[in-house]
Amino acid sequence: MQSPLATPFSQLGYAAAFNSNPPACSDLNTMVTYATSTKPNLTYVTKDGPQYKDFIKRIECNYDSNSQYKLHACLFCWGFLTPGQKKRHSEHQSFFVSHGMFRDEAHFLQLCKSQGKLIQMVEGKEPKVALFNE
Repeated sequence: MQSPLATPFSQLGYAAAFNSNPPACSDLNTMVTYATSTKPNLTYVTKDGPQYKDFIKRIECNYDSNSQYKLHACLFCWGFLTPGQKKRHSEHQSFFVSHGMFRDEAHFLQLCKSQGKLIQMVEGKEPKVALFNE
């Protein structure tokens, strides 16, 4: 089985498309994202990579947008949730966090740290961060 760290961008679905052509902040309310009720395989990236930087831009735009359809997250699934998905995903309601909990890089990293989603692979090297699943 292939490690999530070795998954090529072409197999990452939306994440690959987002990285190659990030949407404007005004387009974020039209994105369809899904979180599942099963424990996902997580994608870990370093903070200096383009995938991480695009992800941070996405969460900042999600927080800054004027849309009423901001994405929230399920900490159990470690994935984004739309308002409609929150209603259908009620079994994990105690794990839901609002977009304010991951509004920028500092808050996202604080959330990762509190949930054990930072991995120190080699001493002295940049830790890897788990991105929210799509």
